[in-house]
Amino acid sequence: MEMDPTEAQVEARLPVELLLIVKEYIPLSDLRTHVCFYNTCRTIASFYGDSSQQNAFWRRSCSLSGIGWLRGDSSWKEIAFDTIAKDGFCSHLHCGGSLLRWNAARVAQAMLLYDWDPEEGAWDAPFDAVMVEWTYPDRPTPICSPIFRHIGFSNNFIPPWYAASTDPHLITYPPNPVLAKRWIGAHPVASRSFATFPTVRQLRIHYYSTTYGSPAQGAMGTTVWDVLRSIQHDLDTELTVRQLIHLTSGPFKEVFRNWKSTSFAEDLERLSTLRRLMSFRYSI
Repeated sequence: MEMDPTEAQVEARLPVELLLIVKEYIPLSDLRTHVCFYNTCRTIASFYGDSSQQNAFWRRSCSLSGIGWLRGDSSWKEIAFDTIAKDGFCSHLHCGGSLLRWNAARVAQAMLLYDWDPEEGAWDAPFDAVMVEWTYPDRPTPICSPIFRHIGFSNNFIPPWYAASTDPHLITYPPNPVLAKRWIGAHPVASRSFATFPTVRQLRIHYYSTTYGSPAQGAMGTTVWDVLRSIQHDLDTELTVRQLIHLTSGPFKEVFRNWKSTSFAEDLERLSTLRRLMSFRYSI
C-alpha cells in the first residue's frame, strides 16, 4: 500500500523521540487530539501499543472525556474513532469539541472532589434528575449534562419499532435548517456523553408524579442516549387532565405564551401527550 505524501513527510522529517514527547503532552482527556494524532502516520500509531494496550488506552481516554459505552458496542477504540470521525468537529455550538471539553472538565472535577474514577464504574444508586431525589445523602448530587437543554423530539408519532435515532434531534438557536435535520444518531459526542457527573447506573425522570417515568439504565454508567430512549418510551402515552395541568403550570408553562385557544376539547386533544407538548415548546 502506497504511503500518503503527507504521512511520508512526517515519517521522514520528525524524530521518533520528538513525536513521543508530543504524545505524552496530550492530556488523556483530550480524546479528539489523540485520535487525530494516531491517524497522522504509522509510526505514531505504533506508539499506542498492541490491541490490548490500545483497548486500555482508548477506554481511559473515552472515560476521561465523558464518552460512554452503549449497548451493542464491542471496542473502545471503535467508539473513540467513530465518535471523533462523525462528530468530533461538529459545528453545533453545544456539541463536538465544546461538549468534549465540558465533559472532560466535569469528569476531572468529580474525580477531584468525590474520589470517583469513571473506569471503576458508576455510582450504584438511582437518581431522579427532575425532582433531584438522591439516595446517597453522604454524597453530592450529580451534575446533569447540559446537552439535554438542546435536544427535542419529532412532532409526529414514530412507531417504537422504527429507528430510534430518527426521533430525538439537536435544537439550534436560531433555527438552522441544515443542523435541524441532524438527528441525535448523527451526533455520537452528544448521544454517548455521560448523562451525569459522576455517572449513575440508573436515572429516573419524573415528569409530574413520583410514580410515572421510565428509568434510564446503563451498566457502565447512564449515557445521554439511555436517557433519551427512556423519555421516548413515554412520549406518546396519553396524559390525564391532572397531569396536563401539572405540566402546563410547571415545565411546559411557556406553551401558552403564544397560544391561540379554539375550544377546551380541541386544546386537550392538541396537548394530549408529552410529544405534543414538546412540539409547542420547540420548533424543528
